[in-house]
Amino acid sequence: MMDLKKIKTQNVHDLGNLFESAVQGYALIDKSFNLIAFNNKMQKFLQSISGVKIEKEQSILKSIPALFKKDFNSSARKAFKGKPSIEEKQFTINEDWFKISYTPYFKNEQEVEAVLISITDSNEWQIQKMAEGNAEFMDSIFDTASGIALVNKNGVITKVNNSFCRILGYTQDELLKINYFDLVFSADKKNSRERHKRLFSDHRSFSGEVRLIHKNGKIIMILKQTTYLKNDVSEPLIIISIADITERKHVEQELKAREMFYKALLERSADMKILTTAEGHIIFGSSSITKFLGYSFEELEGHHVAEFVPMEDIPQIRLRIQEVIQRPGTSVQLQQRIIHKNGEWRYCEGTVTNLLNDPNVGTLVSNFRDITEKRCATELLKKSEATLRAIFNNVDIAFVLLNPKMDVILFNSVAEDWSMATFGRKLEKESNFIGYLSQNTAGIFENNFHKVLENNIFNSEVNYKTETGKILWYEVRISPVLNENEEVIGVCITSSDITVKKYIEIEKEKITHDLIKKNKDLQQFAYIVSHNLRGPTANIMALSDMLKNFKNLGKIEKDKILDGLSTSSHQLDMVIRDLNQILQIENTVGEKKEWIDFTELLQELRLTIDHLVSKEGAKIITDFNDATTVKTIRLYLYSIFYNLITNSLKYSDPLVSPVITIKSKKVDGGVELSFSDNGIGIDLTKYGDKMFRLYNRFHLHKEGKGMGLFMVKTQIEAMGGKIDVYSEPGKGTEFRIKLKNEISPFL
Repeated sequence: MMDLKKIKTQNVHDLGNLFESAVQGYALIDKSFNLIAFNNKMQKFLQSISGVKIEKEQSILKSIPALFKKDFNSSARKAFKGKPSIEEKQFTINEDWFKISYTPYFKNEQEVEAVLISITDSNEWQIQKMAEGNAEFMDSIFDTASGIALVNKNGVITKVNNSFCRILGYTQDELLKINYFDLVFSADKKNSRERHKRLFSDHRSFSGEVRLIHKNGKIIMILKQTTYLKNDVSEPLIIISIADITERKHVEQELKAREMFYKALLERSADMKILTTAEGHIIFGSSSITKFLGYSFEELEGHHVAEFVPMEDIPQIRLRIQEVIQRPGTSVQLQQRIIHKNGEWRYCEGTVTNLLNDPNVGTLVSNFRDITEKRCATELLKKSEATLRAIFNNVDIAFVLLNPKMDVILFNSVAEDWSMATFGRKLEKESNFIGYLSQNTAGIFENNFHKVLENNIFNSEVNYKTETGKILWYEVRISPVLNENEEVIGVCITSSDITVKKYIEIEKEKITHDLIKKNKDLQQFAYIVSHNLRGPTANIMALSDMLKNFKNLGKIEKDKILDGLSTSSHQLDMVIRDLNQILQIENTVGEKKEWIDFTELLQELRLTIDHLVSKEGAKIITDFNDATTVKTIRLYLYSIFYNLITNSLKYSDPLVSPVITIKSKKVDGGVELSFSDNGIGIDLTKYGDKMFRLYNRFHLHKEGKGMGLFMVKTQIEAMGGKIDVYSEPGKGTEFRIKLKNEISPFL
């Protein structure tokens, strides 16, 4: 054994000669796991298990198999914390077992400067002892918890201990009558016989796993070690040492299955998983690293992460890593450039988690994902900003550029005004555009946005109501932004204010509507002229001719003719007055509109009609709570109230006191007024299409000339409104009027 007291008196750089004098393999490593010194035996051992020739100042991790790297890293770190440890490992060198010890080398009473690693071949040590024929040693071997048996060249068992019997369920007498190979599971017999035969020829020890058959027929997993024993007294024998590892194998298989499961998750994950030492040396990497960086894990293993990042980024990275190292169990987020094997820069983002104090991990765990395409797409959009900015800020069109995640990349000043006018908030870079839209609009926009990402173009006209109530119209176009490969890397939204254009279209529609209406009015006017004016005129002409042609008429005949002339003249005057009143409506449409309070208007009207209300014993009920005012022409609204109220009084039920109910309510774009009564009603199936015609009367027992409802409808339509009637004989009548608060958007 190496004298550790002697080691502590030596300088760590002057241990070469001391190492070469030792039987064991020795190596001394610093805190970065770099080799300070080692002897030939250690060099041969590490080269045999890794195929790598070790050199001073090289990381020892390059020579440690990946399967044992985690345990090696954990034990070495414990030693650097002042805690020595010893463990046994089976390496694939003739399947032999080796004992590995980790001993701290103290610079002073508290600081560990280096760790001494020693490796001892357990089999060689046992062979050496047995070859010496130490009887006391042989007795100690049989008096052990391990199963021990002596077997000759033919497999005959010559001696067993109690543990061997207990493991297999036999008595000593039973085992001494059984050939050892009869205890071996059939599938393992051939290899067991070959190794047994080879052991007698080359005298090399062997250790490994084998399946033996218990007395009860069950197969048990055995850890077996065989050693050649030369005996001067009798024939050469083999010492077979066994230990039941069945339960351990079950646990190992379960752990292996779990390991394979998690390994599969790691290997199939698109994210990169990297394990590093506290100093930054790479000790594990998932297969996705190859896809991301082009390196195999073997090319990265043992290298420092600083070798793959820009020199100017190293101070900042070191600072962030030190932050997380000082707080065990915490994580830090990083976004970093990394050099690809082909020399290109790749971008990644992710987290580094400090699991150095976790005994099952003992490393820094990094989890990163590739954001190169996203970063390049964003940078490509930003590169166009300078060129686009000059264009953007010199046009009257709003421009907004979004990335595929709908984040705002850039916009012009017109877009800022558009956002304030339509959404009530300023546009901000890197904000998500969906956040500016209402819940209903967001769903429609998102659906159209995804269609645009598939290289489609979307056009629409949309309108928004401002806080002042004015409606603004925009023509919106959503189109893809393509790179040189015709790939969609973003989306451009353009918005043009077409409010004036839209209002002109509305005005055109209104003019067209008015022309159609005027044409109907002209037809109505022509009808009145041809029918209502022709009658009185014809009478006057006929009576005038009679006076002219019949000069011998008596006084009575002349008086009758004069009375007829007078009546016809009055009828002609009445028709002319009515026509003048109708024409006056068209001239009054241009009058200035004003906000009219319904309650005040009715109070003003009652000064005129109160005697009629009192005469009929009528009751007027009002409810203007939902809509108290409307912006329209006062003269028209006054006339409408007057005609509908007096109409209800005129056609009231003589057996019931009249009740007139007037209500108002808000509707989309304006106000609805309702006038209902409990009067005699009318049969709309017979007279519905004639209700609002001039000079149409349906109750001849009441005075009138059929002018009132015609005037009401004409005035309502002149204001851009609409009137409907609901009535049944004996059940009263209801008129519903819908008025706009504004006749034209320009007013």
